[in-house]
Amino acid sequence: MKVAVSAVQPSMDSAVDPRFGRCACFILIDTETMQWEVQENQDAAMASGAGVGAARLVARQGARAVITGVVGPKAAQTLRAASIEVFTVPGGTVRDAVEALRSGRLRPVRDSLPQTAPVSVGPGRPMGMGRGRGGGCGMGSGQGRGQGRGMGGGRNR
Repeated sequence: MKVAVSAVQPSMDSAVDPRFGRCACFILIDTETMQWEVQENQDAAMASGAGVGAARLVARQGARAVITGVVGPKAAQTLRAASIEVFTVPGGTVRDAVEALRSGRLRPVRDSLPQTAPVSVGPGRPMGMGRGRGGGCGMGSGQGRGQGRGMGGGRNR
């Protein structure tokens, strides 16, 4: 089986890059012969869409599985559509990750897309996902109680 491993450097002894879409390169390995080649990830510097571009790249290279750290939801969806299994590892070398796959120690990520947690800005102030509480970040901590009537209909005093 051909496997694509996200790597920091173009070597089997390189660390697995935890960033699927932003990794420097992919090591493409035939798990039966252990022959490998390197494919540079040219989409890593994209402002957006790097994960989807990386998923398309490994699909074009004929990979049937990916070993990486984290795959974003759009990249995971693209990989799933291409019938590419995703395996995650917390670290280690490319060689160690492939050996773990070959020995059956890695399990594919199947059930759900990765979830992103809302970004928290300070204690008790979740942001995003429609849960902002308007705590304000200005020098006055957003505590003003505006008296305007809105839409230019206010009176001058």
